[in-house]
Amino acid sequence: MSLHDVASRSLQPLLIPEQVAEHLGISRRAVQDLARAYVKGDPKGLPGVKIAKEWRFTAEDVHAFLEANRSVPAPAVPGPRVPVSPVDTGLKSVRSKLLR
Repeated sequence: MSLHDVASRSLQPLLIPEQVAEHLGISRRAVQDLARAYVKGDPKGLPGVKIAKEWRFTAEDVHAFLEANRSVPAPAVPGPRVPVSPVDTGLKSVRSKLLR
């Protein structure tokens, strides 16, 4: 089995910082800063590998980064319930019911 055969089965395509930045909606610089933070031990950083002075990332690493940084929604705080009919959904009608 050649190196090419092994690589074609196990290696994922590598993404460049611009691709990751576009996917995440952030700048290339922010992607690089997150990668450097990960290397320095920040668990919220972006895992990647530096090859010849250029960062590269796998889609799996980007997914892991998103999962590690997912915001947990705050628990809902129960408040007073005002019954609203399906037809009566306007803000003024809700306000008038609260003021009664």
